Formats: sequence, structure tokens, C-alpha cells
Amino acid sequence: MNDKEKGDIIKKHYKDAILIGNHILNKNNWTTQIPHRLCIATNITPKNDLDFCNIYFRPKEWFEKISSEIIKKDFSSYNIESLPPSLCLADLILYKEHFHGLHIDDYEIPDEDKEDFKRACKTLTIPENICDEWLNYYNTPKIR
Repeated sequence: MNDKEKGDIIKKHYKDAILIGNHILNKNNWTTQIPHRLCIATNITPKNDLDFCNIYFRPKEWFEKISSEIIKKDFSSYNIESLPPSLCLADLILYKEHFHGLHIDDYEIPDEDKEDFKRACKTLTIPENICDEWLNYYNTPKIR
């Protein structure tokens, strides 16, 4: 099954589907980790995951907060609306359910995207100290 067919199946089951998570972050070089499954946000109560993606419920308020940030065509060939990388990472931090074993050191926010990430944290009401921890992780000396 190709990516467009997968996208069509997702949209058939979840008309409000938005591509989120590590797929977008990997495509934009925010992580080198390659996800095995897509992550989809929906306001429809998930019936079950599809074979190739995990479905995550998001409340109506989440959709309202991110509505102006949605990218109408995602960065791949699934033809599903998606979040920009800054909001994908903020969503991962907020909901934690689709990290799939990855940790803060598996991500790197490009310098040119740091202001977008700060805005994304504000959009999703992530405390400033948590946002700063992610922004400054690679600038903080580590004890070995």
C-alpha cells in the first residue's frame, strides 16, 4: 500500500485527521529517529489504531488552538493536513503518549526554528521552564 492509499484510509475513518509526531520531526531533521508508524490526531473518539498508524484523541480546544498553524499539505505523500515541526514537538511534550521510547536527547531544534518552538509552547500552554529546557538542552553542560 502506498502513502496516498494510507492517507485515503485515514481520511475515510477520521475526516479531521492531522498528521502529528515523529514523522514530521524526522522529515524536518528535528530527529534522526525513523518512526515505524504515523501518528494522527483526531477529535473523533478513536475506534482502534490502523495497521500503519496510531490514532490519538485531541479535544476540540486543541484543534481551536492549532487551527491557524495547520499545514494544508504535509511534508510527505500522505496528503493529510499536518502540524509544523514546532507544534509537533510541543504536542509530544504536552501529551507524552507518542514519544515511543525517545527522549529529549533524541531531538534537536534547529536554531532557525527556536522562535517558532517558543510560540508553539505558548499556543499549547506549555510552561516556559519546560520549553526552555528543550531549547537549551544542547547548550547545557552534561555531567558524565
